[in-house]
Amino acid sequence: MKRDDWMLLSLTFLTGLAIGMYVYLMAFKPIYVPDNLNDTETEAGEWSLVAKRYSDGSSRYVEPSFRVLSDRSYVYLPGGNSDSALSPIEGKLSSGLMRDLREYDDELVAYIYPPLQPNCPSARGGYDYEYRITVDNTVYLLDTCETALGQSSELAVLLQEAWSELEGSGRPTGSFSDWAENWLNERIGVN
Repeated sequence: MKRDDWMLLSLTFLTGLAIGMYVYLMAFKPIYVPDNLNDTETEAGEWSLVAKRYSDGSSRYVEPSFRVLSDRSYVYLPGGNSDSALSPIEGKLSSGLMRDLREYDDELVAYIYPPLQPNCPSARGGYDYEYRITVDNTVYLLDTCETALGQSSELAVLLQEAWSELEGSGRPTGSFSDWAENWLNERIGVN
């Protein structure tokens, strides 16, 4: 073989390697969103809410997810296709929204059954939401598509408010009552 043949062979190999790596990274690389954002299972056993948004699977972006614990602390993964898609954002959920969510603790079993007529926006290019709510070590799996939670039930609307607050467009968190409650909690230590 001549030098030109070796050069052609090596360039063909390198081009195939580059194209193969590109196809793997863009199409076949698994997208990882951790179910357990932190390993605080004792805190999560009392009360916790883990939520994940999903679509029809045609998007290769990381979908957003969050976890809220009983002390109102949350960890939110914004998702997307940027480097910050898996950078956790931590904070505290507003006390009013947390109080409203906790009112449904005894009614969760009504939402776990399959719906009579499923309405799944994710099948039409929209989004559905999957929730794992733990109350006293009992786990309730709710889904806006696959369970009676649906998109328009009172609990689904309330959970959507939680998404809005975590994404920055929900209830105002700068109210005087929230400030006063946080100030008292810091000084006295009452939750």
